[in-house]
Amino acid sequence: MNSFAHIDSTYPVSGTAYASKKQPSTTTQTNGFKPTYIDGAGVLVRGDPVEVAELNYIFNDLYEQAANIDRILTAKGK
Repeated sequence: MNSFAHIDSTYPVSGTAYASKKQPSTTTQTNGFKPTYIDGAGVLVRGDPVEVAELNYIFNDLYEQAANIDRILTAKGK
């Protein structure tokens, strides 16, 4: 399941190339993505737009971290 996030691809979109992975901005990495929610007055508050390329980047990073933990545990015989 984790292979989709490892694949580097570009897609032609409106005369330009769209990468399959894109690192979220430093601000986003610090603060996270603001979710969409309904406030106390019942008003829909839109969250931050999230690009698929940013999600792929995050998944790829998580899968790499998990693989690294597996390598460490395997090296320790666990």
